[in-house]
Amino acid sequence: MAEGMTPEAVVEMLREFFDPMVEVSMRHKGTIDKFLGDGMMVIFGAPLDDRYQEEHAVLAAAEMQNELRTLCNHWETDGRRPVKMGIGINSGAAIVGNIGSEDRMEYTAIGDTVNLAARLESTSKELGLEIIVSEHTYAAIRPLFQWKSAGTITVRGRSEPVRAYSVGDTNSKSITPPQPQ
Repeated sequence: MAEGMTPEAVVEMLREFFDPMVEVSMRHKGTIDKFLGDGMMVIFGAPLDDRYQEEHAVLAAAEMQNELRTLCNHWETDGRRPVKMGIGINSGAAIVGNIGSEDRMEYTAIGDTVNLAARLESTSKELGLEIIVSEHTYAAIRPLFQWKSAGTITVRGRSEPVRAYSVGDTNSKSITPPQPQ
């Protein structure tokens, strides 16, 4: 898409995209780890522990998809092309903190958990799914959302296939926050 746009127009479009996505992520207790071109990595459950981190991640993902639909409608009325976004979510252990060299450090998360989330995001495009979650995330919050099996999928860099699930209709208002216990 950037091929037919000026660099200034690309930066403006990314700003229009990232502004609501960051706001949604933070509202659901996510920590912005980094921006990756036209994507971003968000951590839930760090730096502060969050016992509802999986719920918050899925709620944020659903709201982000709704925000993108609104944004694309606006872009289409301006004569711009709409875009699609895939979101991958995985739960598990990771090292989270300042990582890097003596000269340059970044706060980030490292580990297989992070890698699988990234692979699920890539797979979401191939499967045509808006949000895809690992079996670990699914098991943690299964009763809270409507799910569809995405089947057992092979992801790059993993020796064994993984079971994955997609969240039901993210375009509905039926996805509501969990009630604290």
